[in-house]
Amino acid sequence: MRLERRIPGIFALALIIACGLPTTAHTQTLGQLAVLRGNPPVVDLRSPATGNTTQTWPDGDTAARGLALRYDDNGVLESVFVAHTGQPLNSIPPSVANPASVTRIVAATGMPDGPGPAYPGATLYDLAVDRDGSVLLAMRTALGQGCVSRLSADMATTTNVHCLPPGQMPWALALNQDGRILIGWNSAIDEMSANGSNGVILLNPETGVTESLNEVTGSALLSDIAVAPGGLIYLAEYRADEWSGTGASISWLDPAATPITRTVLLPGQGTILVRPAQMAIVGTSTAHTIYVADPWGMCGGGGGGMEPPGLGQPCPANGGLVTVASSGGAVSRVPIGWDFGPYGIGFVGSAVTASPVDATTGTAPVTLTFDGVSSTGSTSLVTSTVGPTPPSGFQLGDPATYYEITTEVGFTGGITVCVNYPDGSYVDETQLKLNHWNGSAWEELPNQTLDTAANVVCGRTMSLSPFAIFEPAVPDDTEGPALSVTVSQATLWPPNGKFVPITLSGSAFDPSGIASLTYRLADEYGTFSTQPQTLTLPKTLFLEALRAGNDMDGRLYTITVTATDTFGNVSQQALQVRVLHDQRQ
Repeated sequence: MRLERRIPGIFALALIIACGLPTTAHTQTLGQLAVLRGNPPVVDLRSPATGNTTQTWPDGDTAARGLALRYDDNGVLESVFVAHTGQPLNSIPPSVANPASVTRIVAATGMPDGPGPAYPGATLYDLAVDRDGSVLLAMRTALGQGCVSRLSADMATTTNVHCLPPGQMPWALALNQDGRILIGWNSAIDEMSANGSNGVILLNPETGVTESLNEVTGSALLSDIAVAPGGLIYLAEYRADEWSGTGASISWLDPAATPITRTVLLPGQGTILVRPAQMAIVGTSTAHTIYVADPWGMCGGGGGGMEPPGLGQPCPANGGLVTVASSGGAVSRVPIGWDFGPYGIGFVGSAVTASPVDATTGTAPVTLTFDGVSSTGSTSLVTSTVGPTPPSGFQLGDPATYYEITTEVGFTGGITVCVNYPDGSYVDETQLKLNHWNGSAWEELPNQTLDTAANVVCGRTMSLSPFAIFEPAVPDDTEGPALSVTVSQATLWPPNGKFVPITLSGSAFDPSGIASLTYRLADEYGTFSTQPQTLTLPKTLFLEALRAGNDMDGRLYTITVTATDTFGNVSQQALQVRVLHDQRQ
């Protein structure tokens, strides 16, 4: 059992080992929240419980709307990316004088990494870090027109990923557990109104295929999307006329349900949740907490002039952090100051590595590195030879092994899963791929690494379930290899007793692989006959150009080439070289 702390000085981490149990336990205090606030904006590290600031990172001087966190390969927080909106959200048409932009704050120093890329004429609504380290951007390019773009990990280039249909503008982004991109959109008139439509699109960035998960007309503004452990998709909404009596709400979609409908978790709360911006979710699939950045809405621009629902209720005095339990029970608001925010929020976890002991074998072949851990739990592993059928064209190793991994740990971000496979269990280990069962199909994990010397394959996942290592399937084989070999000359002359070079050329091929390739030389005089020898093509042999004077048909050498595939199927080819008696032969 092993736990490894990766971010010293931020979290208190204690190891609890339950004797005799094949699990790895994790215990630590709740992590910090990265909160974007202010105008000009800054990023704070704050306590989720009290709102107390422990560290502040500066972030430039233009209005910002959201943030996203990127971790390195060891699960250590590397960067905080901040989205600067550019012109106000209600600027129609967009102004090129105040371009949208992205700032990267280096976590190790707390300082911006120089000026980021700018996008004149665009409004940047949201951003999210993809699994490869690139940054996805949701931008309005014109009224009723919006696209999702990709900023490279080094912030050098921006490419288009997907443009929404006319009339839909992307306000929110999140990365789904299967690697697809969730896009939350509002209609063009809904940008500053409560009478339009909103919905959620699931985009496969590799194929461009989209799926509409849910669309609602005449609804509130959809301000953010967040994915919880287990796959539930949470939506934050508010009405543009915040004091309409409905307030803001939190609802969720279950992508596995049919039909997919919105279930309200937190109905309109008036002054508790007024105008949600970003959300961050931590916990487990059965019990998690939704943190919401609430920048208090418009509220008369400074605490007066407009009244919230209900006579005599004051306008919220400042921005706040709102926490909502997944059960829909506990709801609380922690004020963080009247300073234009908070608009963005992210949970900063503590990277933890776990090596659960396999309950079947007593070994620990799997290592998991959680980007961030937020609550106590245990991680368990059970291997089995029985599991879902491999995808077409692929096969398991020998012995067949499925890795069933479960955890009670509350985690944020993703998980790096590494599996140590037995040596010699695959036909061609250079072709191995780690796959994850998503409940209905196998999916190849992204960002894979393969170390054939150490017999370890790793990949990134957002959830846990059965895992397996596959290689390209070797078809059933009952035929011998394709064998084609020729000799450089088939006759020798003159018979002067010299040794003449004879070259064998050609190839042997079989889909399953060639287990052995040999040749055997037979001399009818018995002088130079050999036992089977390993053959590498091309191969040069030296044959004696000599024959008996009374050997009227000449001296015959026979070279037999034998190819055997990995299934034991054999192909042979016999080649003849003759020392002529005379040139009339």
